Amino acid sequence: MEKINSKYIHHFPDLLKKNPNLHVIVKIRTSSKSRNPEEKLERQERNILQKLSDLIYDKEILGTFPEIGQGWFEDGELQGDEREMLRQAVKYAKIREKNYGKGNVVILAESSCRFLRNKNYHRSKNIDLLPTEEEFEKLMEIADGIPLTTILHPDLPPREVRRHQSKNTRNKKAPGYKKKKRLDLLPKASKLFREGMTLREMSRNLKIPLTTIFRWKEKNYL
Repeated sequence: MEKINSKYIHHFPDLLKKNPNLHVIVKIRTSSKSRNPEEKLERQERNILQKLSDLIYDKEILGTFPEIGQGWFEDGELQGDEREMLRQAVKYAKIREKNYGKGNVVILAESSCRFLRNKNYHRSKNIDLLPTEEEFEKLMEIADGIPLTTILHPDLPPREVRRHQSKNTRNKKAPGYKKKKRLDLLPKASKLFREGMTLREMSRNLKIPLTTIFRWKEKNYL
């Protein structure tokens, strides 16, 4: 299989060896056709943060940008209900580059497919179909010089990516375990919020997915 992905997307552990001063913006995405998309986003974020905990300090994680939508191009635009979040992640990275220097802020996803899918991809009919170079070039236009990186190697075959994703799903604790553990932290989260801590800072401090913190705020739990 042609190794096209790594021409455009970096393997984060390899990039970190070359530049130990990297700061990370986490990018998570799931399909709008997924069942329980919020739960899948939380799982993605949790898996990425667990991997990052062995590689970098929490202070180097600048935030998380979640989105629900398809990851392909059609008529020259990246499609999906909330694909604007990718552009927002790039915009935020540009701002933080002013603090940390050009090339020291990257956007990180679990795998290359979280950034981009081939327009004709289908998980059962053509799972091995990769994005075209033209599609990658459009993605690079959106990235605007901000390095896109992945935890899994960008050239890992789609079937292997699916295997890793399924493994992460099987390794979950019993239903309700995570929810109870997070709810135990709700009083502390509420205190931090009243003291002026931002939602992203709370997520990093308490090691709770940002999507959970957002939901607590929307429900006036904080």
